[in-house]
Amino acid sequence: MVNAVLHEEWRARLESFSQAGKTVSAWCAEQEIPVHQFHYWRRRLADLSTPPEGPAPHDGWLAVAVVPESAPGGVTIRVGGAAIEVHPGFDVALLRAVVQALGSAPC
Repeated sequence: MVNAVLHEEWRARLESFSQAGKTVSAWCAEQEIPVHQFHYWRRRLADLSTPPEGPAPHDGWLAVAVVPESAPGGVTIRVGGAAIEVHPGFDVALLRAVVQALGSAPC
């Protein structure tokens, strides 16, 4: 609860700063806020609103989408940009190896 209140307080302060047309030093002096605190909150709130670059952390798990194939009993599995078509009678060991290869770090 306290964090939410502080976040809203600082969002309002940063909005006020952006509309003031003053330097950070001048605005902070007028508001009686230390400059380092202003920079801290501007960075912190920017980090919260910006999605991280690259794939999301997955703790060893990858998101996959399984799409039913038009052929009876078949499916297409999409992992990232790759698609794997699986049909009845597939080789389980081969599928496991392919999925593990797609989940490992690039060479």
